[in-house]
Amino acid sequence: MRPDSIFNIHWRRLSRWLLLGTVVMLLWLLYPTVRCSIESLQKTSFAEVAEVTVQEEGFFSKWLGATKRCYKATPLLGQEAWKTYTFLGLAGATLLTGLIARFANRKHGI
Repeated sequence: MRPDSIFNIHWRRLSRWLLLGTVVMLLWLLYPTVRCSIESLQKTSFAEVAEVTVQEEGFFSKWLGATKRCYKATPLLGQEAWKTYTFLGLAGATLLTGLIARFANRKHGI
């Protein structure tokens, strides 16, 4: 390709930046669930954990149950539409630019 070509893009670098954006959006979408889960963990006293009998739920099963309830309240793709579309767009663009980078590098022998 000519150096002044509009398609002379460093696809691998662009793919990495898009991957970073995808990870940031994933963390942003999971934040409400994590926050709710931590709050439910803090509400559980250690005295309750020490008194657990064999027939009762254990600490981790209670915490995982609370996490599932929190996720049902704010699922990953069930929040505001623009957040969902941004996350899916970044993920798709990451995949697309990664494939373009792979084929471009194969073509140039890199």
